[in-house]
Amino acid sequence: GKVIGYFYNDIYGKKVNKILVNDAYIKKLVEKNKKNVKRFFIKLYSSLKNHDKIKSFIKDAPVNEAYINKIVSLINLETVYQNNNIQNTYEYVIDDTFNFVIKSVDPFSFNNIERKIYDLKGIYDVYGIYSILDSIFKKFEKDGIKLFIAGKPVVDALLANYMSKDMNQFFPMVLLVIMLILFLSFRSLRGVFLPLITVIISTIWAVAIMIWLGFPITTATSFAPVILLAIGSAYGIHFLSRFSEDVVDAKTKREAVIKTIEHVGRPIAMAALTTIGGFFSLIISDLGMIQHFAGVTSLGVLSALIFSITFLPAILVLLPKPKKQLHIKDIDDHKNGAKKDFLDRVFIPIGKFVNHRYKWVILITFIVIAISILGMLRLSSDMNSIKLYHKTSVIRKADNFINKKLTGTNPFNIT
Repeated sequence: GKVIGYFYNDIYGKKVNKILVNDAYIKKLVEKNKKNVKRFFIKLYSSLKNHDKIKSFIKDAPVNEAYINKIVSLINLETVYQNNNIQNTYEYVIDDTFNFVIKSVDPFSFNNIERKIYDLKGIYDVYGIYSILDSIFKKFEKDGIKLFIAGKPVVDALLANYMSKDMNQFFPMVLLVIMLILFLSFRSLRGVFLPLITVIISTIWAVAIMIWLGFPITTATSFAPVILLAIGSAYGIHFLSRFSEDVVDAKTKREAVIKTIEHVGRPIAMAALTTIGGFFSLIISDLGMIQHFAGVTSLGVLSALIFSITFLPAILVLLPKPKKQLHIKDIDDHKNGAKKDFLDRVFIPIGKFVNHRYKWVILITFIVIAISILGMLRLSSDMNSIKLYHKTSVIRKADNFINKKLTGTNPFNIT
């Protein structure tokens, strides 16, 4: 008959990571596991001395229910661990056996689901279940009955849903803000869209590589595109700003592009490489979420650098020579009567103040640094996901109620 119930969550007959969990697959997996089980326990108990019968049984007996029960009894046999020659203690054997079972014997186990080793999307949807239950529970509120839904699965599911919404909202918002700043700076369509094109392509590259490598969308990686959009656009702005100056005296556009690369190629590369180094240093973190963030942002900044010194110059050569110098040059000509824009009126007085009051600026900077260091010493770490929600949110209220009136929502595991 069908071996239904072999896997957790009743996934028999469904596809998981393009694997159809049916009789043929289960039979193949069971035969493979029998070999793996025997190989594992032979290695695990290879250091046993004066226990030839046990070693012989592990090596020669067929792997079945009786075999597994015998192994379990051996694991709990204290006399086995009293031998000074044995390399494994009871705790090590338990840990090794548990890890082996989770990784090999049952690849779709609940522990693997928690570690997201397999993609089980479509088999169960916690957010969908929460939404259905929430809509049902709201019908009871008119009768004065208040029902609460909380717990780690719900908190994580809502968090994933909010992250997806935030990413879809923040990206266009940041895009519009950058476009506005570019327009105020350059006052031309090419000054707005050329830096944006390079950074958008580099962001798409970074996200595509993240998906290709199988990086999950987490709290950190969900904001990577927004960060890349803000950081990566600076390289295109630097290049375009210098090109607007070099193209005035250059005979051809090619000559202007070469001069621009000579003038700002090295500074742009150094700025990008130091940024990449800062992000990539996070790769040493023990948290996979932070490692993924480090990889995605580093690749994104590297892509922005490559496009800024290759793709952008190529586009500038193809486009017609600007009829007039981009507006950003006017800041150097304000003394000659050139019209000042909003940014000129803001930054020119700041420049004058810094030039005349540089001692005060240095003093204030050191004071701010000292205060910041004192603030850093008061930082505390907290991995409680529920605190990511506002105190007035529904899930936060539900969690507070259950923690106050019942035994609580947070699991505490002792192994």
